[in-house]
Amino acid sequence: MMNKSQELQQLTENVEGLLGKVADDQSPHLQELRNRVSQTIRSAKTAVSRADTVALDALKNVASSADDYVREKPLGRHRRDRRRGRIA
Repeated sequence: MMNKSQELQQLTENVEGLLGKVADDQSPHLQELRNRVSQTIRSAKTAVSRADTVALDALKNVASSADDYVREKPLGRHRRDRRRGRIA
């Protein structure tokens, strides 16, 4: 099963392949279509790149929070607190 990034890559390759097949056609309508498709592909790639960056930043924040928690509440201390009825 492909993820969204792989699907976008495959779609991009397919569209670029189709545009390559009509590369010799210089009609104004086809040139406009090529320009619009190229811009849409660039925009989609930029959006995916931004989403990847946001997801990576969120993952780093979660990892950092987990690390802080573990350092602040080592396993032995956490167990002692639980036995005493104090779960922090």
